[in-house]
Amino acid sequence: MYNPETDKRARVYKLFEDGRLNFFAPADYSTAGDLFETVKEILECISTKENLKAKKRELKALSTPYKLYKDVEKILGNKAGGKRIPKREQELLASLKDQVEGNTD
Repeated sequence: MYNPETDKRARVYKLFEDGRLNFFAPADYSTAGDLFETVKEILECISTKENLKAKKRELKALSTPYKLYKDVEKILGNKAGGKRIPKREQELLASLKDQVEGNTD
């Protein structure tokens, strides 16, 4: 921030160019000032990022059972070596597939 009355900006320009500031604005703390708008935009950005992280965690929770099912299917297929997978292991695989949401065939 800089004093809008003196408008001395050399210091903030240097700090900004040195990468020590991300933003600068006049020291006007009113809701009509640039500072208020910049802080508001930063907070909205943080909120959006956090919402997207939460959404990604939800999607990960949905996709994890599918990955587990496919990994076990691959292991059992390799273990069987082209032979029929034993009934107990088929039941395990079916149980894992039941935990997967949606049509994955």
